[in-house]
Amino acid sequence: MLSLPLSLTMPAALTTVAPSAMSAAVKAPGFFDGVTLAPSDPILGVNEAYLADEFPGKISLGVGAYRTEKGLPYVLPVVKRVEQQIVR
Repeated sequence: MLSLPLSLTMPAALTTVAPSAMSAAVKAPGFFDGVTLAPSDPILGVNEAYLADEFPGKISLGVGAYRTEKGLPYVLPVVKRVEQQIVR
């Protein structure tokens, strides 16, 4: 049986502050106020798409290492095939 990683979630202890209070506490005028945000990372978009998908049977393949129920590494069959092609 294959055990896949769960989506990353914020620990409950870190989510007890109301978002408005958190932004007020974190936001202070300063050195980086004029810095423009970098474009979003397309790799991280894989997880964003996973989170937005409403299909109940979805599996996140964006982040993580896959392990069997015994805790051994699980290499996806397609990865094994490609590795064999590279070795030849």
